[in-house]
Parts: sequence; C-alpha cells; structure tokens
Amino acid sequence: MAKYTTEILGSITTRKSDILKALISEYIFGAEPIGSEFLAQKYEFGVKSATIRSELSEMLDLGYLKQPYTSSGRIPSDLGYRYYVNHLLQKKNVSQETKKTLDFLTNEGELLKETLYDVTHEISKYTKLLSVAYVPKNLELNILNIVVSNITSNRALLVVVLSNGHVENRILEFSESLSIQKISLINQVLLDNLRGVKLKKIKQTLTLDIKSNSPTINNYLVLIFNALEQIFNECTEGDIIFNGEEYLFAQPESEKDSEYRDNVLAMLTGKINLSQVFNAKSNESHIIIGNEHSSKNLHHFSFIKSPFYIGTNEAGSLAIIGPTRMSYEFCIPLLEYTAKIVSNQLTRRIGL
Repeated sequence: MAKYTTEILGSITTRKSDILKALISEYIFGAEPIGSEFLAQKYEFGVKSATIRSELSEMLDLGYLKQPYTSSGRIPSDLGYRYYVNHLLQKKNVSQETKKTLDFLTNEGELLKETLYDVTHEISKYTKLLSVAYVPKNLELNILNIVVSNITSNRALLVVVLSNGHVENRILEFSESLSIQKISLINQVLLDNLRGVKLKKIKQTLTLDIKSNSPTINNYLVLIFNALEQIFNECTEGDIIFNGEEYLFAQPESEKDSEYRDNVLAMLTGKINLSQVFNAKSNESHIIIGNEHSSKNLHHFSFIKSPFYIGTNEAGSLAIIGPTRMSYEFCIPLLEYTAKIVSNQLTRRIGL
C-alpha cells in the first residue's frame, strides 16, 4: 500500500503528483478522458476511488486538469503538462538500435540540408510526430573553402563550404573549354579573394570587380560570381525542413477538433511563422507547451526544440512538434541525442 505525506512538490502533494502522473500517462496513450474508477482499478494508490475523485477535483480547481464536459473524466491542462515535465518526467533511454541508425545518418550526409532531412525523417518515424530542422538566416557565415572542378571540357562543378557546415554545389556551363591550367588559375583567384569572407560582404566583394590578369579567366569568373550571388540569396533566407506532416493529421485530435486541423495546415503552409519559435532566446525554455506559445494558433501544440552547434556556435535547431498530449519522456531524450550527434558531426566536418 502506498504511503503519502503532505509534502509539497512544486504546488501539490506527493499523492496528487502520483495521480497526475498516472492520468497523464494514460491520456498520452489513449487520448480519452480518465476517470477515478479507472485509476483506482489500474494503480495501487492505497485509497478508494472516492478519494481519487476528490484529488482529481482539487487538481481541477488548481488548474492542473480540465473536464471536457459535465460528468466526464479529466484530461491534463497545459499547466498539468508543465508540472509533469518539470517535476515528474522520467526520460526513457534511447535504444541502441535507434542510436546506430542516427549515427549512420549523420555520418553519411555530406550536405547540411541532406543530413537534417535524413535525421528529421528518422525522428518523425520513431515519434509518429512532426520533426523539424531550422537553419536561421545568418549573415555572419563565412566561406571556409571554394573550389571549381572540371566535369567536361566546358562544364564545371562549383563547391562552396560555409562555416556552418553547409555545402553548396552548382553546375556551371561555359562557352569556352576548360583546361587544367585555367582551373588552377580560377581557383587561385577565388581562394585569394573569397576564402574567409562573410556572406554579408559577398555582394560588396564581388562588386570590386575581382579580376585576374587573363581576360579569358575573367569571363569564367563572371559566371561563377552569378552563381555565388544565387547562393548568397538562398543561404541568407533561413530554411525550415519538415518531415512527418502526415502524423499530425493522423492524431486523434485531428478527428475531434477542426481548429487543430486548420492550425496544422497553417503551420505547414507557412501561414504560422515558426521561425519566431525557433528564434526564441536560448535562455528560454526548450519545451513550449500549449498556451505558453505567444501565438494562439499554436495553443494546440507542444514544441520540444534542441539547438545544434558547430564548435561553440549555435548553427540551428531541431524540434519535435505534436499535440500537447505527446510522449515527452520519449521525445526529449531522442531529440537531445540527435542534436548532440549532429553537432559533433558538423564540428568534425569543418575541422574544429
């Protein structure tokens, strides 16, 4: 028989905490209101269902629970979920099989976006929720390396490596044939003038009319600079990668609440600005639950987000998005592990 004291954990007694934990666990699994009789039969709280009903009623008054309609069972409120995450959460271990899969994906991907697409796809598959990667607009990025390699006599591959680990490739078509000597001269001009230059200064640098001593080489440089301007425009817009959209529509909430469905669609089509959530200051909570969002349109959802780094510099964020009734104890450690290995791989990739 369980023994309880009147010790306060946060703002409720230990017995209330145990009942709340059980109720949230059941609601996460079944998405249906939970009653006192059910809890009394399944859990050994050492008290009768009448006492559990009284505890549920008190937690309803305190704001930790909600009652969808008269005589129904209770469901957690956003405050209840917050208390659960802050005081009751027991993180589950990420399985070795899952770790191996994620380790393989981060080592396989050569491009930042390719890596992020692969890991978000895997996260959504494991969680059955929406997984998102966000790479913010960053004019402080600089060019770590830039090189042109010939493919055929008049086609070449431009490769630009940025300081956040992102790699951009462009196929260039030239009207004149390329030789090894010309390729060597082009690369020397690019490295001398552009390596280490910040993206925000690229346009300014290109307008300085960087030239070589050879008019022929200068013709090639014009095409290369056009490609660099395109890369600048794309890389300074910021980028959001989604995977697992279908899982949000498959949640029970989607069948019961048209507003939930409308907000999922608005989120996926960009009508809801998710970048504001990702750009929240790093000292703010990485777990945002329901009405903690500043936007009312996001009150149906919880965000678990975790930044990834290159060295000590934040390069972006990963997130799991789902209804407030999500498996926090599973999602949080999975996301933390993934962000850690993405950070390690990106840091290794640029040699820090």
